[in-house]
Amino acid sequence: MLYNKNNLSVVKMAAKNHPRPELNSVLFKKNLTCATDGVRLLEVSIPQMPPNVWPVVPDVPAMKGCKPFMVEAGALAEKVKPPRKPVLQVYENISIKHLDDHKAEFIVASDPESASVVAIRRVDGEFPDYERLFPNDYNAVAELTVNGALMSELLKVMSDLNEQVIIRFYGKDKPMTLQCKTGRQTARGLMMPIKV
Repeated sequence: MLYNKNNLSVVKMAAKNHPRPELNSVLFKKNLTCATDGVRLLEVSIPQMPPNVWPVVPDVPAMKGCKPFMVEAGALAEKVKPPRKPVLQVYENISIKHLDDHKAEFIVASDPESASVVAIRRVDGEFPDYERLFPNDYNAVAELTVNGALMSELLKVMSDLNEQVIIRFYGKDKPMTLQCKTGRQTARGLMMPIKV
């Protein structure tokens, strides 16, 4: 199981100081990572790698599989960072060295000669059963493919005015509109779909 920076980015969705520890954590499964603060949730699958491509670090074997576990999101963000300039693409990933009841040990290596092992405390409890919250794709009212970076900028500017932004979908291949207001100002946005 190799996890990359996208898998680790789910920490941004975890709560900071929630009384339920599982909402302050990141869930690791053999095929994904996931985090939620109870309002928003992000799940990211592991990168698809050919079976013979695996970072080899002498004397630091990686686990090939494990049961789902949770670690503290804050500690993960602080201590585990994929290498910035790996010698090979496979070294842009992190892997799990060891799990026990109290901690998870992650391997971070930018090349075969250098590796660090970072231990993070495991979180007890059950991660929320989020699968039942995802609606069936067949029941979607509208589907729109947009440029995520442009959408993010638009939402950021509008949420600076008011955190409550109304998003309206008008159908497949139609633009979506965004609207927000305060007592003194209004903002209206439009996002064109990407034609695929």
